[in-house]
Amino acid sequence: MGGRPPLLDKRQINRMIEMYNEQKNTVAEICKIYDISRPSFYNYLKKQRAELTKEEVAVGTS
Repeated sequence: MGGRPPLLDKRQINRMIEMYNEQKNTVAEICKIYDISRPSFYNYLKKQRAELTKEEVAVGTS
């Protein structure tokens, strides 16, 4: 695969999404903690949601 490598590993991404879902931190705070931009945060969120949707579809078809 081409492109720039991700800044965060899977564990960091999961924790970041968990923090977002808990609604105890703002997006700005989360971005500052992980030293990423707001667009990067939303790209990670979008990718994570897409992966969850694929898993749900795969589970539903088995």
